[in-house]
Parts: sequence; C-alpha cells; structure tokens
Amino acid sequence: MSTKRVVTRTKRTRRAQFEGFKFTQEMVPTDGGDILADYRARAWEAFEDLPYPTTRDEPWRRTDIRALKDDFLLPIKGAYEDLPAIPKSLLKPLVSDQHGGQIVLLPGGLQKEPLDSELTQKGVIFTDLETAAQQYPEQLAKTLGQIVEPKEGKFAALTSALTRNGIFVYVPRGVQVEQ
Repeated sequence: MSTKRVVTRTKRTRRAQFEGFKFTQEMVPTDGGDILADYRARAWEAFEDLPYPTTRDEPWRRTDIRALKDDFLLPIKGAYEDLPAIPKSLLKPLVSDQHGGQIVLLPGGLQKEPLDSELTQKGVIFTDLETAAQQYPEQLAKTLGQIVEPKEGKFAALTSALTRNGIFVYVPRGVQVEQ
C-alpha cells in the first residue's frame, strides 16, 4: 500500500517595511547643559544615518519589526504626578536595611532620595543625568555613551537622543560601596 503525499504551496504575501517613527529633531531635549545637548545631537545624527534593522541583520534575524506601530509618545514633564504611588514593597532595599541612596525613574521625571553622606565623603556620586551634567561635567563626559554607543544601532541612537532622565553613578577607584 502506497501513501500519497500532498504538497500545497501558497504564495507568501510581502509585508511592507517598517516606515519609521514620527519623532523629529525638535523633540530632542536641549536642556541639561552642553554635554547632554551635544551628546543628544550626535545621537540624533546617528539615528538619521542608520537604517532600521531587518531580519537579514544577524542580531535581528528572529525579531521582525515590520508590525511595530509608529504611535509611540514621549512623556511630558511631570507625567508621573498623575500616576498612583509606587507600592512601598517595591522600594525596599534589596541587600541591607537601608538604601545608600535611591532614584526612581518615572515617565516625565524622577524621585530622588539623597545619597548617604558617608558615601558622598568618599567621593561617590549617585545622581540623575541633569544634575550630573551641571555639577559633575568632567566625570559625565568621560562615561556618557561608553556602555552603549548611539552609533551601535538605530534604536540605541534614538534612545540616546530622546532620553530625558537617567542615573549617573561614579565610584572612585579603591572605594567599595556595600549599600
């Protein structure tokens, strides 16, 4: 008894390429001093120069962005003020009974608990990007974009150009922070 094999072929429909986001250069923040403004401007240039990734790019071969919608919005300053409070259980220290300092990044802003004075005296810096640009420009300039460079990809460049808040941590050589 022979078995029959039926092969059905269907024509694949071609999906259109992702058209891009509706972000513009005017949306790039200009506050935060020269260091952040220059960094964001260079990141925007990289964003405009780089192509969107496709499944032909090795890191993206299993991620198809063609179905990505273009309706992303940037939060307006202070948008977090209308949100419910963060549950206290999420703000508890992970490794000790108290924080050395705490910054909570929120849509359109942040909440900051000052760094422990003992750590400050040792030269540790733990602050938000805007404050770091104003008070510690040399340290920020040395580290900004060192872990993920804007030119590494379209999304890294877009994130770098449009970021409004972030955290800057600096621990001097030889100093150990346990909190």
